[in-house]
Amino acid sequence: MEHPRRREGVMEIIKNYPCPDGSQNNQHHAIVVFQGDEFRAEIAVSVGGNCYGADLFDSFISQALEKHATSDDADYFKMPMKYPDGRICEFEGDEREFERMCVAVYITRIVPEEDE
Repeated sequence: MEHPRRREGVMEIIKNYPCPDGSQNNQHHAIVVFQGDEFRAEIAVSVGGNCYGADLFDSFISQALEKHATSDDADYFKMPMKYPDGRICEFEGDEREFERMCVAVYITRIVPEEDE
């Protein structure tokens, strides 16, 4: 079930999302959600610069995965995911496998970089 405040925040941001503008850099804050069966991981990330749309979402997913890269191989990831009853399972895979497990990206805040 979706968290009501997150849904409300996402809808508000979408209504006021800035048009792509080469002169404005923004810091975008988001929660990236990965899910495998009922196991789920929510990872907070932020991306700065002049990035919008699909490019921005790709950056969010890449940053979330970088937080879980193994020390041996930067292209292989281990991510703990939580089951609704609290059990934790560590999922392993490459970037493509985790991209396919990304079920949502919630933009939680957009701040012009000079205001941060």
